[in-house]
Amino acid sequence: MGAAAWRRPCSVVFTALPFAIGAWLIRTTPADPAGSLQPLLPSVVMLQTFPPPGRGGIVPSLWRERLPPVLTERLQRQSSSPWAQAWSTHSGTPPFLIVRDLPGRFPLRHSFRWGTYTIIAADPLSLQTLRADLKRPLAAGHRRRCPPVDGPPPALFWSSDALASLAGPLAPLLQPWQEGCLALDGTGGPDRRLRWSGQVTSQPPLNGAPEMSSDQTPPIPTIGGLNQTLLTMEGNSLEPLIGGLLRPGPLLNELRQNHGLSAPLERQLLASPFRLSLRANRADAPYRVTLLLALPTQPGSPAPTRTLAPLLAALGRDLPDDLRLLQEADVSRVVDGSDQVRGGWLQNDRGVVLSLGGPPDKTTLAAGPVRQAKGLHLDALPAALEGLQLLPPALPETLRRSPRLQAVWSPENTGSGAAQFWGWLTPAAGSP
Repeated sequence: MGAAAWRRPCSVVFTALPFAIGAWLIRTTPADPAGSLQPLLPSVVMLQTFPPPGRGGIVPSLWRERLPPVLTERLQRQSSSPWAQAWSTHSGTPPFLIVRDLPGRFPLRHSFRWGTYTIIAADPLSLQTLRADLKRPLAAGHRRRCPPVDGPPPALFWSSDALASLAGPLAPLLQPWQEGCLALDGTGGPDRRLRWSGQVTSQPPLNGAPEMSSDQTPPIPTIGGLNQTLLTMEGNSLEPLIGGLLRPGPLLNELRQNHGLSAPLERQLLASPFRLSLRANRADAPYRVTLLLALPTQPGSPAPTRTLAPLLAALGRDLPDDLRLLQEADVSRVVDGSDQVRGGWLQNDRGVVLSLGGPPDKTTLAAGPVRQAKGLHLDALPAALEGLQLLPPALPETLRRSPRLQAVWSPENTGSGAAQFWGWLTPAAGSP
């Protein structure tokens, strides 16, 4: 082939190459926001929208610190667009404020225009890192969807990084809720409960999830016994709750090597319907609370007493030297040197109860088999838990002060990777 023969195809390729690269960059870069906050989601770990406070409303302290008083007053008087706050993927970065349609004659320090929005940072470094993140090409697999953040406020999006930061040591038990997208709505009326509905996923990123409108939100079931307990949860499978703890690793190796947890037993345990309760102990008890895990006998399923027999036998055999096992009829109590009960278990025809922090209690089996509807049902008293210093301090104050929280999680069944999550939060007296 002569030089002229191959020069022409090569010149066409090199001429077209810049256009191809440009088209790829356009396709992988977040689209112009055009009034949408969703292109911001890959660059933040949490985003919250709320209605503008309006004339005479309460302006959050962070907004009063960042915005000039004259601008704050004007936004209160004229703004009809949602206000928003976002937390960066860079740990320790103060939250950003996001205002739509900000008047151009109000120059703000550490701010930049992003489509129809103005984003206001706390300092030059925070501003620089966010701008760089927004310009970085985005692979399709990292895109997230949270339609409620573009709808009527309030709405909330969070990622697994935000969950780990807020929940602290509880994060491993929150595997089903690693990433979430919720629409929130106050009910008004005397109880003023805050309702939410939306999607969560255990496998981020959250995308392709159908929206759940407020009229689809089912009534929240009430789980009995809250006059005696701080928290009750029940579900048709333990897998969403402890599946993350039993992934391959040191804990699973220890349970298999020294505590009789075989692979078949692990599968049966994860598939077990359960009822979990958290009860406050007396002031002189060694622990503040007792955790009770009941595995009720289910019609047509293997009896928990038979399923867990190898595991319970190993637990009784391998106690630390400072503990001993006291057995009486169907109850086994683990006590310390001063005869205080540290935990134990009981077995009868109704099922098995495992306890930690206090004695096992068969009343947790009195309600009979767990309902067979898929998912998890939660009824809790956050303010009481906070009073015992059992909640992570990074949780929002609104949640920690709430007298009651009710929630339902329903696993996905459409292949979208998203599960439904809805519930109610009763605000504390005097909360805005």
